[in-house]
Amino acid sequence: SDNTPSGLVIYSSQYAGQNGWLAFNGNNSSAGWVPASTDSFGNAYVGYYFGGKSVRLSCVEIYDYYQSSSPTYDFVVKIQGSNNGTTWTDISNGISIPKPTVLHKVVLSALNDYEYARMLLVSGASGVSVTASGGWHLQFYGREDV
Repeated sequence: SDNTPSGLVIYSSQYAGQNGWLAFNGNNSSAGWVPASTDSFGNAYVGYYFGGKSVRLSCVEIYDYYQSSSPTYDFVVKIQGSNNGTTWTDISNGISIPKPTVLHKVVLSALNDYEYARMLLVSGASGVSVTASGGWHLQFYGREDV
């Protein structure tokens, strides 16, 4: 995990230096977070701890960076929230990410406030590993509970 000015990036693993903080650096023109090849669907995740603040998530932007337009690997992801970083609640059902290099804006219907949010890689196209993405970028939007 990496410290950031207002919170903490959390992630399951990294592939070849593609750290979790790259998912949140705001640079969609370069590769983002990629999980290690030893990780698996259902276990690979990247997320954010809001520094002890409770946030009601309303939207997430997901961008799968890929340097070539030819691959069109399908991925399914879920957005989850937690208040302890251990027990996770689904905020979204499976979100299909059908084509890399496209920004996906997903409206969330979070019923609760969370101190943590993460994107879990649920599945991929047949024969595709968790490292097949060119790198994930995320941006969470929500309202802080004051």
